[in-house]
Amino acid sequence: MSYKVHLESHSSFGYGNFFKECCRDEYQKVLHRRDRWDVIDRELHKFHARIDRSTLSDLIFESEEHFTWFLMRWG
Repeated sequence: MSYKVHLESHSSFGYGNFFKECCRDEYQKVLHRRDRWDVIDRELHKFHARIDRSTLSDLIFESEEHFTWFLMRWG
């Protein structure tokens, strides 16, 4: 069962730390917006998560446990 969380800001629950460490440099090199989301999704995949492309402000984790681990790692 998936677990969706809403990003209130770029720094919500450690997302800012994740982004800064895992994908900011590559993200800034990509010109097209859709390709930028792919960069983030590729890194999120390692943590069993992805961006909700319909909202672009929610992350979907494969389970609540994966979200908890992400929070402990990056929060």
